[in-house]
Amino acid sequence: MAISVGSVVAVKNLSSGGVAGAGYAVQGPVFGVVNSGAGPFEVQWNCGGVPASGLVAGVLDEITNGDGTIAAALVGRRVKSSSPAGQTNWAQGLCVAVYKRSGSDYALVVTDQGTYLEPLASTVSAA
Repeated sequence: MAISVGSVVAVKNLSSGGVAGAGYAVQGPVFGVVNSGAGPFEVQWNCGGVPASGLVAGVLDEITNGDGTIAAALVGRRVKSSSPAGQTNWAQGLCVAVYKRSGSDYALVVTDQGTYLEPLASTVSAA
């Protein structure tokens, strides 16, 4: 899908902690809604305030509904990392959402320490 008025977006994730495609943040990801019809975009972030303008599509991911089967298996459950092998405690926590970002399903996991992780849903399993 293409980003347009009303699209929910987030800033693209970068690899972090040596785990490809995983993002982390203390307060969780920041999502916004696109106010303008064509790039560069104006985005009203969920933290409120003045909309950010001049954002190009290359720095944004459109957030869409995740796969329902994956969501049913993970959301509301404790999850743990199942990949890479031997890293089973990397993403332990409660899965609070599953959504698509860049065409892949991501799990939003809040850890026991209160930080948020966004591992690929294919790399976690119910604990």
